Amino acid sequence: GIGIILMVIGHMHYNVAIEKFIYGFHMPLFFWISGYLYNTPEYYGNYVKRKARTLLLPYFGVGIFYIIIDWLIHGNSVLWNGMLGVFIRTTESLPIESALWFLVALFWVCCLYCLIEKYIESKWKRFFLISCITIIGCKWTNYFHFLPWGINSAMSAMGFFALGRWFRVNGEQKIEGYFNTHKNSFIRRCLVLIVLFVSVGLLIMVNDKVNMRVGNFGIVVLSYFAATSYCMLLLLLVKWLQGVKKINISVLSSIGRNSIIYMCVNHLMLNISKGVLNLGELVSNTAISIVLEFVLAMGLMAIVVNIVKKTFLRYMFSL
Repeated sequence: GIGIILMVIGHMHYNVAIEKFIYGFHMPLFFWISGYLYNTPEYYGNYVKRKARTLLLPYFGVGIFYIIIDWLIHGNSVLWNGMLGVFIRTTESLPIESALWFLVALFWVCCLYCLIEKYIESKWKRFFLISCITIIGCKWTNYFHFLPWGINSAMSAMGFFALGRWFRVNGEQKIEGYFNTHKNSFIRRCLVLIVLFVSVGLLIMVNDKVNMRVGNFGIVVLSYFAATSYCMLLLLLVKWLQGVKKINISVLSSIGRNSIIYMCVNHLMLNISKGVLNLGELVSNTAISIVLEFVLAMGLMAIVVNIVKKTFLRYMFSL
C-alpha cells in the first residue's frame, strides 16, 4: 500500500528531489516484497501458469484496452507503435500506462528464480548466478538497447527478489529481535528508525536517479544497498505499526491487496484528475492543487477497484 502511494506521487512529476528519492526504492520494493512472499512451489509448470494468469493476463488485457483508447484519441499514427510497445517492447512505447512493464518483468523474475532454485542446489552457485544476472541486467542499457519483453529489466530486478526471499528466511528474525528487545524502548526504536531512514535517504540522493524500467541505476552497489535497506526498514515499520492497536492500517492493506489494479490505471486516473482540475482552473502547481490531484486520483482508482470487483473484470485480475 505504501509502495503504491509512493508510485502515484512519483508519477505526478511535481518535484525533482521528491521524485528522485521515491524512485530510489519504490519499484525495487515491489520486487523485494514479491521475493519476501515467495513460497517454493511443488510443480514448476503449475507455478508458471499461475503467474501467467495473475500477471500476464492483466498486462495484456489492460494493454490492449489502452491501445484501443490511444488509437481512438490519436488515430492510426499511434496504433503500430502501441502494438509494438505492448506485445514486444513492454518497457517502452506503452500507450497511456508505462507502469505496465512491471507485470511482465515480475513474471520473468518469478519464473527464472523458481527455475534456479529448482535445479541448482548449492546456495553459493545460486548466489553467483543471480549476482551475474543482476549485474548484467543493471548495466545492459548502458551498452545495448532494451531487450524485448522486459527481459533486461527483469534481470536487473533478480537481486531484489532474491534479497527479499533471503530476508524472510534468514534475516528477519534477527533484525526484529533487535528492535523488539526489552532494552529498546518505544522512543529508542523511533530514533533508530528515523536515523536509518534519513541516512539511507541521503545515500539515495547522492546517487544518480534510479529508473528500473529504462535501466538507470547510477552506482549499482549503492542503488541496491539503499533500496534494499529501505525495503527492510519499511517492512519492519509496517509490522511494528500493525502491533500498535491505536493505528488502523486497513486502508493501506486494501490498496496493497489491489495493487495491480492501482498500478494498471494510475497514469490514466492522474491524467483525468489533472484534466478535471484544469477545467476548474485549480491546477497551479501549488501545494493545495497537488494534494487535490493526488486525492482525486486515489479516489478514482478506488472506484475502479470496486467496479472491477463487481464485474467480469475481476477474473482478469484473479479476484
